Order: sequence, then C-alpha cells, then structure tokens
Amino acid sequence: MESISSLVNCTIADCDANGNYRVRHNASVTIRDGLISAIEGKKPSRTVNTIDLGGRLVTPGLIDAHTHLIYGGDRSNEFAQRLRGASYEEISKAGGGITSTVSSTCNLDDDSLLETTKGRLLKMAGGGTTTIEVKSGYGLTYPDELRLLQLIKKLKEWSPITVTSTFLAAHALPAQYEGTTSHYVEEVINERLPELHRLGLFDKVDLFCDEIAFTLEDSLKIIDWCKGRGVNFSVHGEQLTHTGIAREASLRGALSVDHLERATVDDIETISSTQTVSILLPGAYYFLRETVAPPVKAMIEAGCKIAIATDHNPGTSPLYSLPLAMNLAATLFRIPPNIALAAVTRWAAQALGYFDRGSIEVGKRADLAVWNLDHPDQLCYRIGSNDLEYIFSGGKRAL
Repeated sequence: MESISSLVNCTIADCDANGNYRVRHNASVTIRDGLISAIEGKKPSRTVNTIDLGGRLVTPGLIDAHTHLIYGGDRSNEFAQRLRGASYEEISKAGGGITSTVSSTCNLDDDSLLETTKGRLLKMAGGGTTTIEVKSGYGLTYPDELRLLQLIKKLKEWSPITVTSTFLAAHALPAQYEGTTSHYVEEVINERLPELHRLGLFDKVDLFCDEIAFTLEDSLKIIDWCKGRGVNFSVHGEQLTHTGIAREASLRGALSVDHLERATVDDIETISSTQTVSILLPGAYYFLRETVAPPVKAMIEAGCKIAIATDHNPGTSPLYSLPLAMNLAATLFRIPPNIALAAVTRWAAQALGYFDRGSIEVGKRADLAVWNLDHPDQLCYRIGSNDLEYIFSGGKRAL
C-alpha cells in the first residue's frame, strides 16, 4: 500500500537554479512513497495523513557537504594555544593538529567511536540537516582508514538521515613516510584506492593540498586516478596558501573545491566555467581567526555555485549547526540570505553528486525541514537560535 501524507497551511521556501528565492504562502506539499508528488495552494483531496503546520516555514532539508564527523578526543587545548598566539602550523609541527586527533581516534574502541559519532550526527540533524557527508582521514594507516570507513558504513545503516562517505585519501603524512610524500601517494594510488574502491566503502575521494599537506603534483596524481576510473572527488584547497589546486581540480571535474580563502579571481573564473561547486567553510575561518577571506564577491559575480558547510572537526571547526554556518557566511563573507539558503540545499546537494534533493519540486526526494519561522531570511539572521520544529527524511519524520 502506498504511503501518502500532506503538509498543509505552510510557507514553502527554496531556491531556483540561480539562487533566487521561491516563496509560496498558504501552500501544501503532498508526499507519496518518500517523494514530493504535488505542491498546491490548498489542502489536497486524497491523503492518508495530514499535518497542519499553522503557517510554519518549510525548506528543503539542509545538506552538510563537508564534515570530519568521525574522530576521538578533543582539541580544546589547541584552542587555548591559538588564543595565546600559536599558529596552526606551529601547533601541527609540535605534535598537535591532525596527528593528535589520529592518536585519540586510534585509541578509541569501535563501539565508543561509533556511539560518539552517532551523538554528533543527531545534534546536527537537530539543526535541520537531512544529508551529511562524513570523511575518514583520522586513521592515516591503511588498517585504521579501513576501520573508519567500515564504521561510517555502519553509521549509514543506522542513521535516520542520509550519510555519504568520503575517503580522505591524503589528509596528513603518516610518521613512517616523513619527508617522502611521493612514496605515500604511490601507496595510496596503487594499494589503498583500488582495494577500498573494490570494497565499495566510499562515495567519493578527498585530499588536502597545501603547504603543510600534499603538493599540487602529488594531489593531481590522486585526482587523475579518480578521473580515470569515474570516481567522484573533491579537494581541500587554497586554505592556508595558494597552490593552484582549485583551478586544476575543477578542470578535471571535481564535485567541489573547499575552503578557497587564498583562491584568486582567475581561479574563480575557471571554477565558474565548470560544474564544480565552491564550498565555503566559515566555521574554520572564524575559529582560526583568519584574516584572508574567500573572494566571495567574485564568486557571486562570476556565477559560481556556492555551498556552505560546517567543516565539523575537533581542531579547526567544532561547529554543529548549519544555520549558524549560514550566519557566519553572511556576516563574515557578506553572503546574501538567498544565496546562503541555496548554499545549504540545492548547491550543497550538487557538491555531493545528488540531484534528487535540495529543492522542493515534484519528483524530488521528500527531505524537508519545518521551522518556527516566517521567512527564509530568518534562518541566517538569528544567531544561535534553533528554530527547527522537525525534519523529514525520504518522507519519514526523522526527529
């Protein structure tokens, strides 16, 4: 028997392909078998279950396209060090940073690691998120990265919202490869990627190209492996230094290029000519007290597809809330509210390779968020106010 339900007496708000608001008042959304089957200006005649929303705002479920959600430990001590003047690079070279989290993660048993990750995911769903990307990367060795991806698979099976998995193939250099990034990259290309791909443990691949991470040359080797096998990929790029990775990755078909604080106007022109989405991570910019902002004005003028994500991680962005990320992007980067909504819905979906969600249209997956709000501007206007009533994931009440 098909399942039919309707949300009535609501204000529907999403964005078109250009990031412009589409707001419909006194509307209804009919859901049939997990998909949106009708959008009307009155109560549908044939439904099994009707929910009167009393004029509440309904948006697409929010999509967090960049997180490092699975990890052990805490790096609040590094937060204190940065406040005393230590740089990200200094902390990393002193044994902190990514390698510190790797140690904490590897020392945590599977059940504990999975349970703490579930708790984080539910917090994020409680802020309106219905699709979330989760990266590996805090294992570094092959057995530990395999373990993390297997735990992400279990998280997918349990989760009330959609989880997509990313193999962060080149995050930081394991200690045994110190000074020999090329040898490590060869292992990634010849052993890790083929085997993990065979096992079906990731939806896409990611890498970190920067002065304290992997070179452009090494990064392009991994990208070319992905491109040659039809594997989706994204990159952390142009965050701390300019390497040219954003331009090169977009030309090779990256789903997204992420961070982009040091991207140039020329980079942006190239990215805008492709289907690659530019993911902004204002939580990291704020938390690291960065002074160089992504060239957002150039992005908007060039017509780039922009996504906003939390970059949730223990060291540089312990951020759980996408609405707060929207506020940070609006305040720090001058992102207009309509672009901010498109950036956590329609374009964030594209950044993960999804075209079945991110907007409220007939035939799309019924991933929806219901808010105690009147207008979508309020989503990124209110600071730290959680106005979520509930979410639907595939037409089912998820929270």
